[in-house]
Parts: sequence; C-alpha cells; structure tokens
Amino acid sequence: NGLHNVSLKAIAENLGIRTPSLYNHIGSLDELLREIAHSGMRTMNEKMIRAVIGKTGDSALKLVAVEYLNYMIEHPGVYEIIQWASCGFNPDKTTEILNMVTGMLHGYTTLQLRYAFSNPDKVRKELSEAIDTLLLGANQKYKD
Repeated sequence: NGLHNVSLKAIAENLGIRTPSLYNHIGSLDELLREIAHSGMRTMNEKMIRAVIGKTGDSALKLVAVEYLNYMIEHPGVYEIIQWASCGFNPDKTTEILNMVTGMLHGYTTLQLRYAFSNPDKVRKELSEAIDTLLLGANQKYKD
C-alpha cells in the first residue's frame, strides 16, 4: 500500500501481535525502516556483483542495470524504503525528490561531459555545489 501507509500498528496486525510487542525488537518505525533499507541495499548490491562476475565493459554495465531493475521490480516496497532512507524526506515526497535529483544529475553530467575529462576535479566540485544547492531547496520545502 505504499511507504506512507506503513505503521507499527499495521506491521503488528500483519504479524498477528500487539503493537507494544514490537518495541521488544525495535526502537521506532524509522529504525525498522532503516534496517530494511540497509538489508535491501546489501542484497541488491550482492545481486549486481554476482551478475557481473567474470564480465567486463558494456556487458557488465548492462548486467548491473538489469539486476538493479530486477530488484526494484521484485521488491518494490523495499526499493521504496531504500529511496526514503537514502534521502530522509517525507515518504509522500520521496519519488518527486528523487526524480528531481536524478533529472538534475543527468542534465548536469550531460552538460559537463566535454569538460569532465580535461578538469575532472573542477567538475566534481561544481557538481557537489550544485547538489548542495538543490538539497538546500529540497530540505526547505520537503523535510519532515
């Protein structure tokens, strides 16, 4: 039902236990979600690594991309939690924010491609500053 519908009460009901019993195992919903995100990231990374063992170049890159997509398709809830945990914004706005960051990254890197090889440190620094600016605005607008 989406990350915004996750609650300790809903989890407890799904497990057939009372909500206070969950606190014997976790400190908060955020702590549980972060643990799920970390476990999911480890699993996703392991799958991508296994997919490319013995491969190089274009073949390896394609296999990593396909494995990333496979994980998202097979585990949409965990993938959504990973995205939420990565940026710490309101769960209802995670997709919007990630689209904005991804679009900015793609546009910036595309525009800087011709300079990246001649002065990579300058491009990295400017990208870092551009991300800082984007996140400043996103934090002002979307932070819980």
